[in-house]
Amino acid sequence: MGKNFPRYALLFADLLAIIVAFRIAYWLRFALLSIITIEAEQTFASYWAAIVMAVGAWILLFRIFELDRTYLFGWDFPLAASRLLTSLVVLMGTLLTGSYLAKTVSYSRLVLVFLPPVLVVLFAGTRLMYRDLLKWSRKYGWGVRRVVIVGQSDIARELGNRIQQHQELNYELVGFLYPAANRREAGIHAPDQSSSEDMARQLVNKRVD
Repeated sequence: MGKNFPRYALLFADLLAIIVAFRIAYWLRFALLSIITIEAEQTFASYWAAIVMAVGAWILLFRIFELDRTYLFGWDFPLAASRLLTSLVVLMGTLLTGSYLAKTVSYSRLVLVFLPPVLVVLFAGTRLMYRDLLKWSRKYGWGVRRVVIVGQSDIARELGNRIQQHQELNYELVGFLYPAANRREAGIHAPDQSSSEDMARQLVNKRVD
C-alpha cells in the first residue's frame, strides 16, 4: 500500500464530512427551526452546487495548509488547530462569495451559520479516525516513511528521540548517518561509508525514504 494512503484516507473522510455537514445543517434549519422561522423551505438538492464548491475548495486547502502533516490530538495541537480553523474560515469565505456571485441561488443564511460548528465537530472526528488509522498502518508497516537523520549532534539525537516518542508522525527512524571515523566518539551505530556510492547503496538497502 502506498506511502500516501493515510493522507488520501483523511482527505476522503474530510470530503465526506463536508457532505454530511451540509445535510445536518439543512436538517437543523428546515426540521428543527421550521416552526419559528418564516423562510420558504428549500430542497436539499439546491445545495449541491455549494457542496461541489466546498469540496473543490477543501481539496485545494488540504494541500495548501498540509492538513495531514499536523496532529490535532497530540503535541502540535496549537499548529494543527490553527491550520484547521484557518482553512474553515477560507472555506466559508469561498462559499459566501460564491453564493453572492451566483445570484440565481439564494441559500438559507441559517444553514451557512450552522455549517461551521458542524464541520468543526465532524473534522475533529475524522482526525480521531486518522490517528487510529496511523497507529494501525504503522503496526503493519503501511504508509510508514523510513528516515535517516544526518549528523551526530545533540540536536540530531533530540530529533531522533522526538520521532520515536511521537509515532503519530508516521516515521520510522532507521538510524543516524555520519562519518564512520566518529562512531566511537558519538556512541551511535552508523554504517561505514567510504564513498558516496557506498552511502547511497546502504540507504537503498535499508529502504530509506
